[in-house]
Amino acid sequence: MCNESRQEFARFLTGKKVLVTGASGYIANNLILKLADIGCRIVRLSRKSLLPTVPEAEFFDIRGDITKEDGWESWIDGVDVIFHLAGQTSAYAAEEFPLEDWKVNVLPIMHMCKACKGKGTVPIVVFASTATVIGLSDTIPVREDCYEAPITVYDIHKLMSEKFLTHYTRSGSIQACNLRLANVYGPGSNSGSSDRGVINQLMRLALEGNPLTVYGEGKSIRDYVYIEDVSEAFLAAAAYPGDTAGHSYFIGSGRGYTLNESITETAIAAEKITGRYVDVLHAEPPVSLLSIEHRNFIADISAFSTATGWKPQYDLRDGLAKTAVFFSSRQQGA
Repeated sequence: MCNESRQEFARFLTGKKVLVTGASGYIANNLILKLADIGCRIVRLSRKSLLPTVPEAEFFDIRGDITKEDGWESWIDGVDVIFHLAGQTSAYAAEEFPLEDWKVNVLPIMHMCKACKGKGTVPIVVFASTATVIGLSDTIPVREDCYEAPITVYDIHKLMSEKFLTHYTRSGSIQACNLRLANVYGPGSNSGSSDRGVINQLMRLALEGNPLTVYGEGKSIRDYVYIEDVSEAFLAAAAYPGDTAGHSYFIGSGRGYTLNESITETAIAAEKITGRYVDVLHAEPPVSLLSIEHRNFIADISAFSTATGWKPQYDLRDGLAKTAVFFSSRQQGA
């Protein structure tokens, strides 16, 4: 993102009271540091009682259950912006426990929207959705006018949440924007689910000297977006509600890599740090693999870039290099 655009949203967000749900999560941790740097008043909502200190920031922590209706009215009190990052993130867990996934990924959205409608304050809401809500797209890159055909319970619920947020935006209760995230990677805490943050998991394995595995020929295409760029996208979406409210956007790098290419690049990045060769093996895909794992996806990021000025700053090779340095330093300090 150019400095002029970043200065614009920094000016907009400075001094704002911001609620971050799922505050202990991977993306939230990175976003909160940026909010602190801007000078926001931060409310961190999490199920965990202990969260890391944010140096030189005005913040307040709440331990709460987002599936319960009775907390939302107080949580949003005086809040200007809500970054809704809380949720269950495993597509496999959603298939096994669909009702539980609905309770965590859809019900809190309904409670939040109802509370906002009752307050009448019309906060800005930025929701962490997923690029897989479209299902298996026939063409790439994928634009926002694509046909949505989710093929997993997880994606059905994410899309349902998007629709609720868009409905309440049109009725004037909130100003919500949905960010459909591609494959996010980069420095930070572990993802809450084993089927998320795969590149980070592979990087840790490679740095430990373990071989990496590609299922099949690894020809499926993915779009990998660096965590810093994702956090900047959340800030940009909040800073331009007049342009982004009521819309869903794909957030990626805008460039695709086959699984074979991305895993090989991960091995190379680790090797540059450790000096040890990392083998890349091929194996048959497990029968339990969901069909969505066979998708091809590249994000068309032009709509969001036009609306906010946001553009990704990191390509995969540079991002992997930074990721390797980060996880290597953590392993050495363990």
